[in-house]
Amino acid sequence: MNIGDVEIEHPSQTSLQGNLLPDGSGSASEGAHSQLCLTRKEFTEKALDILNELRNQGQLCDAVIKVDGESFSVHRNILSASSAYFKALFTSKGFQPVPRQPVQEVEMVDVTKDIMRCLIDYAYSRQVLITEANVEQILHAADR
Repeated sequence: MNIGDVEIEHPSQTSLQGNLLPDGSGSASEGAHSQLCLTRKEFTEKALDILNELRNQGQLCDAVIKVDGESFSVHRNILSASSAYFKALFTSKGFQPVPRQPVQEVEMVDVTKDIMRCLIDYAYSRQVLITEANVEQILHAADR
């Protein structure tokens, strides 16, 4: 049965190849104590896809970013992992969870809603369309 390619590294630095995962996307390494460490490299991409789907459905979001009258529901952990600015913002004492208010809001200035949409989409997809029309605004906003 083919259940995917794996890579096993022995303490001698010898690398063996075999099959383990159904979609052929994993790797494994064996340590000095005969332990096996399985790694699924595409997991992060799939997890972000699922979180982006949840965001688009407004599910499990714990913050709202408001820009020019438009609201963006987000997951604080995703934006914090993508941006030092958001990490500092969401972990500051002024942005701690409030009882009976499961979703906190933050108003952003000095950025347009289109650029904020690009930045949020990038945080979830690791892709952004940069054009001549938006390059300066994206670089300015990303530099925060």
